[in-house]
Amino acid sequence: MKEDFTYIVQDGKPPLEVSQKVKDIHKKYSGKQLTLTISNERKRTNPQNNWFHHVNKLIADFMRAYKKEHGDENYYKVNEETTKLWIKQEFLGYVEIEGERHLRKTSNLKTFEMNELWEQLQLFFSPLGLDIPNPNEKDFRIGKHKDNN
Repeated sequence: MKEDFTYIVQDGKPPLEVSQKVKDIHKKYSGKQLTLTISNERKRTNPQNNWFHHVNKLIADFMRAYKKEHGDENYYKVNEETTKLWIKQEFLGYVEIEGERHLRKTSNLKTFEMNELWEQLQLFFSPLGLDIPNPNEKDFRIGKHKDNN
């Protein structure tokens, strides 16, 4: 079992509700060994999420055109959903949750993991002629894909 919560430390102390949660966890697991992990790694940011959706569409469009150009009669099956699934399988892999394998969710990635994904996608697609944009080079809000100047 995993218990996660996020909070801001103020004056060197956790908020009272966090202290209470920790006490409740200790009661719940009385007599059991626990592991405490403290991290300040942030989950991926909203701009990174917007970037991923933009890049996912670029890749889907590229793969669909590539398959069509090379005579693959199933080119029309390539869409943003199948592309996202492929990216997860090829680049993110699996996690084990309660004894079962599940594809990693992009929503659970840390900021540095999103940066690693960008690098992996660039390395994979660059030789094929698709330029994967740097998440910091453009504004990837929905409906806006312009250079930041």
